[in-house]
Amino acid sequence: MEQAVNILHERLMIGTQLYTTPEISENASRLLTKANELILEIKEYETSISLQQEKLNKFNNNLNDRDSGVAETRNPSVSNSEANAKDLILREEKEIEDLERQISELQ
Repeated sequence: MEQAVNILHERLMIGTQLYTTPEISENASRLLTKANELILEIKEYETSISLQQEKLNKFNNNLNDRDSGVAETRNPSVSNSEANAKDLILREEKEIEDLERQISELQ
């Protein structure tokens, strides 16, 4: 997805340099600004997803430890943590899909 945005970004850069009419140049500049904003948002989502993945991995490790008998007590908040992590991941996946749709509309 980031590669698609980068390609769009390159095309818009070329477009702003090639076309000299003010209207076309202005539209290309606006699209370039939007593409830059989307790139930043994508990077923020990727960071957020990575953090959530780390939390989920820790949670899974705790579950594995508990299942293997390493952890003797069950933490009742673990179930809530897992549900919250899954919910957050689903919301972020939806937002990424929305961004992908917006990128395709820009192309």
